[in-house]
Order: sequence, then structure tokens, then C-alpha cells
Amino acid sequence: MQNQRSKVKKNTIKIGYFVRQFRKSVSILYFKGVYQACLDNNATLIIGTAGEHFDEIKESYDSDIEFFKLNLFNKNYFDGIIARTSSLNYCFNNDINELKIFLEKFKPLPIVNIGLPVFDYPTLVTENIISTKKIMEHLIIDHGYRHIAFVKGGYNHFSGEERFKTYLETLSQYNIPINYDLISPQCYYSEYSAIKAFDFFNEKFKKNILIPGKNIQAIVTTSDVHAIPLIKMLKNAGIKVPEEIAITGFNNSNESQFTDPDITTVDQDFFQIGYRAVEILLHMIKFKEVPKFNPYIPVKIIIRKSCGCKDLSINNVTDKKNIITITKENFKTVFYNIFSHSINDKFNKLNYYNSKFLSKEILSELFNCFINDIINDNSETFLLNFSNIVLFNNEDNYEYLIFQKFFTDLWNLLNYNYADNNLKNKTKFCKNFIFKY
Repeated sequence: MQNQRSKVKKNTIKIGYFVRQFRKSVSILYFKGVYQACLDNNATLIIGTAGEHFDEIKESYDSDIEFFKLNLFNKNYFDGIIARTSSLNYCFNNDINELKIFLEKFKPLPIVNIGLPVFDYPTLVTENIISTKKIMEHLIIDHGYRHIAFVKGGYNHFSGEERFKTYLETLSQYNIPINYDLISPQCYYSEYSAIKAFDFFNEKFKKNILIPGKNIQAIVTTSDVHAIPLIKMLKNAGIKVPEEIAITGFNNSNESQFTDPDITTVDQDFFQIGYRAVEILLHMIKFKEVPKFNPYIPVKIIIRKSCGCKDLSINNVTDKKNIITITKENFKTVFYNIFSHSINDKFNKLNYYNSKFLSKEILSELFNCFINDIINDNSETFLLNFSNIVLFNNEDNYEYLIFQKFFTDLWNLLNYNYADNNLKNKTKFCKNFIFKY
């Protein structure tokens, strides 16, 4: 059999991909697009990265700078460079002049930037303005919020600055006064900085400067990296999300789907940005010209529960005549209908059925076991079947999160309680359903 390596041409185009680190999901998603485009075009990919460092630790920046200043990158190694400038900029303490000096070493090689315009090189940038405006208008028009806070991004962060500017402009457009008590200090993209943002707002909660649900109704963040820990910290402080304060994110990280509540956010399609960067660079290498291209890859607004929307369309019923009393006898029938609705409406939209072992049939079987175990106290069929899937299928952990999300949502549905002092302890309410055991 012919060796797989022998199929690769010796004189392939060599592309350098420079990025600060790969630890965060955003970096990985960009990289997947770059990598796939290189595979599809038989190009050799050479990666330059400073490695893994802790956020906001000065020594980590110093080591990054020293790494990129070393003569490890000889321009003769490459036919062209893709520089994720929005990430590399942090290697030089946000000094764009230092970044320019670094990139100048590779002239006259063709270079494509990702994220931050540097020189007159072609640059693919995130569509920040329209997406942030749509998020703001959803909060203002659809939810009627007028007291909207903002968590600012890191210093000299191009996308973060565009999002903040759009936030201010949208407030002005809808005649909403700017309240600086609602604008956090600048926060680097890390959980540590999310604590900084929370502390800023929490201090004002304690002094009654801001009252959740009254003069702060929503918080728009520049990243899911801020939104996810903010939700946890607000809930730990006894503030209901989204009932008292709605939260929105940006970047549609995998984790944003599995928070409680899941996060309304913006999907940038990082894969396509990385893939397109390679296509533009290859055109420059082959034809010695910059092609006509749109620097913005289209984005999608992902509406979920954290802004106050409900993605399970079972209407609340106020007419007591229409309330369904669920007993052990009709329990399975009623909830099979709810389950079918979730499968067909929510989960198909999220495209969760592309794996080798996740399917409607398997989830249906698990659901039946789940219901059976609730009705029959001595039954443990659900745990047995679930553990078999986990133990005997060596798949990505992401798919286990899908299981967790589905059955957590289902369990929350079963345990939904209305505040009614007259209810008996053994009676559970789920929207327009009453459960009696």
C-alpha cells in the first residue's frame, strides 16, 4: 500500500499562521478553518504561537514578546502569512507599533490579517456594528428594556471598541440617556475580568445606586467569556437571570448553549473567517494581486433564554378550565408530546443529530426510560442506559453536554413551580400543567 505521506506534493505552498495561543475556543475555531482550507488546497501549514499563558499576568506578555522577537521565523520558510492580529496584539502589550515592526520582517511576503487592521494588508474583521445593533434593538424593541448596561472589552481591542461605540449610538438613536453607572471598566476577555465587571455592578447594588429589574434591566457583554461567569455570579448574589437582569453575549461559544439560562449571543462563524483568509492568501501568492473580497463574514443573532425569551413554545394558560391535571396514568402521554415538540423544534434547529450515536431514536429510548423511572420508584433503567452510552462510546465530551442540556431542561420543566402559598407540598406546577402523585 502506498504510504500516505508520499501523496503529499513536495513543492506545496507553505503558509505561516501566527497566533498568540490556542487555549480559548475562539482561537481553535479560527484555526479549524485555516487548517481545513490548507488541507483542501494541499498547502503546508506552519504554526507560530507563543504558547499558553495566564491572562493579565505581566510576565506572560513579556515572554510572548521575547518569543516573537527571537529569530525563529525566517521569512524564507513561508510563501505567505496569516496573522491573527487581534490575538498577536496582546503579545506586544497592545502596542500596534511593535506588532507592525514584527510583521514588517516578512515583507514582501503577502500577508492577510484576521481581526485587527494593520498596514494596508487585506483584513478579515468581525461584523461588530450590525450584530451589536441587532442585539440592542432586540432588548429595546422586543423586550422594552431601557436600562441596559454594558461590559466593555479589553484595552485597544478593535472589535470591543466597535461594539461599545455601537452600544452608545443605539442608545442615542432610541433617545435613551447614557448612564455611566451602567458601563463597566474595560475588561480583558477572561473569567477573572468578568469578576471585575461583576464587582463594579455589585458595588452599586449594595449602595442602591442600581436596583435589578428597575434601573438595570439587561447587561450587554462583548463576549460569552464575560456573560457566562456573570450569570453565575449574579445568581449567586440572589439576582434572577433573566427575570431581573437579562444577559447577552458575543461569539456563540459551545458553553453558551449549556448555561442556565442559555445565552442570547452572536455567531460569527469563525471557521469561515479562517477558511476565507487562506483562500485570499493563496490568490495573492498565485496571482500576485489582492482579490476583491468582503472583509465581513455574515453573522447570526442567536436568541436564547438569557435575554428573557423562551425557546420552548408552550404557552402559559391563565384560564383554570384549560389547566391539565397530570396523573400517573396520563403522565407519559402528555410528556411524550412535549418531548416530541422539543426534538422537532429546538434540537433539529441546533443540528444535534450528526454524531455516530446521538439520534432521535436513542433520545426517545432514553426519554421513555426517564419517564419510567419517575413513575416507578424502583426503576433505574435511565441511569443504566445512559451509563452504557457514556462508557462504550468514545466520543467528544461536547456530545455529553447535549445529553446534559436536554435532560436538565426536561427536569427543570417537570419541577417548574409557581409561587402559590396555598399549594400542597406534593403538588408540582409546570407552566399550565399540574402534577399530582
